[in-house]
Amino acid sequence: AQKQAAYKSCEASTGLHEFSVDLTAAGSYQINAYASNEAFGSGYATGSFQLIGEAPKATPDLGVLGVAFALLAAGYALRRK
Repeated sequence: AQKQAAYKSCEASTGLHEFSVDLTAAGSYQINAYASNEAFGSGYATGSFQLIGEAPKATPDLGVLGVAFALLAAGYALRRK
């Protein structure tokens, strides 16, 4: 399945273009960029990479038992203080 990259910005002084790509799924990714400018003509750039595994998550997935265990451990640590 193909996903589209979102265009973020362009730094006029350097000509650097930034794109945002959703990397939530493992797989092979290829980025193709095309540019056209009357003064400079047209240009093309490509890049590819492979993402193995899953992207890191900000918070771990905890079930009800995991949350209960964390609360018990925190309560025990506070009582021992």
